[in-house]
Amino acid sequence: MSAEDIQRDFDRIALACAARPDVPGLYDDFLLAHVPAECERALEIGCGTGCFTRALAARVKHVSAVDLSSEMVRVARARTAATNVEYRVCDVMEAAHTLGTFGCVASLSAFHHLPQHEGARVLRALTASGGTLILHDLCRVESTADRAFDAVRLPVKALRLLYARQPLWYGRAERAAWREHALGDRHLALREVVSLRDRHFPGATIHRHFLWRYTLVWRAPG
Repeated sequence: MSAEDIQRDFDRIALACAARPDVPGLYDDFLLAHVPAECERALEIGCGTGCFTRALAARVKHVSAVDLSSEMVRVARARTAATNVEYRVCDVMEAAHTLGTFGCVASLSAFHHLPQHEGARVLRALTASGGTLILHDLCRVESTADRAFDAVRLPVKALRLLYARQPLWYGRAERAAWREHALGDRHLALREVVSLRDRHFPGATIHRHFLWRYTLVWRAPG
C-alpha cells in the first residue's frame, strides 16, 4: 500500500470519526509505563486523532506527533489543549532527517505501513542515545495453534466491545472506511517481529499481547 493510499484512507477515517470521542487503546497504560521518567522530548509516529499523544504529553516536556493524514492531524489539534504538543503532517520516511532525535519514540499501529527494514532503520535513527523505542502493532496470526487460540480471543473481544459500548460509537461510515483500509494491510507475524528485533534492535524485549498485538521495547545504547 502506497503512502498516498494510506493518506487517502485515513483522511476518510478521520472525517468519519470526527464526531465521536476518542477510544483509548487497551494497552495504552502498559505502553506509557515504558516511557522513560527522565524523558524531555518524545515523538509519536502515526498519531491519528492524538489520543495517545495527549497521554504522552502528560509525562514528558514536549511531544512531536506526526501523521500522513492532514485530516487526522486536524482532528488531533482540535482535541488537544496541551501546549507542549506539536503536530506535523508528513511522511516520516521522507522527513526523518528534519525531526532530530528523541528520548522516546512511540509508534502505535503504524509500523506495518512502513517498509519493514527501512522503517526500522528510521526508527532507530530517531531514537536518541540512551533513549527508548516503543513499537506497538497488530500481530498476524500464522500458526495452527495460534489460530485455534482465536476461539478464546474472539469471545473476549466481543465482550469487551459490548462492555465498552464501542459499537455505539463507531458509525457505519467509519466501519466501512476501516474495512476498506484493512484490505491492503499486512501485519508482521511473531517470527518476523523476532527477526526484526535481532537485525535492528538487539536486546529489545518483545511482549506478545492476548488480543493480537505485540510491543517491542528497545533501549538505545549510550
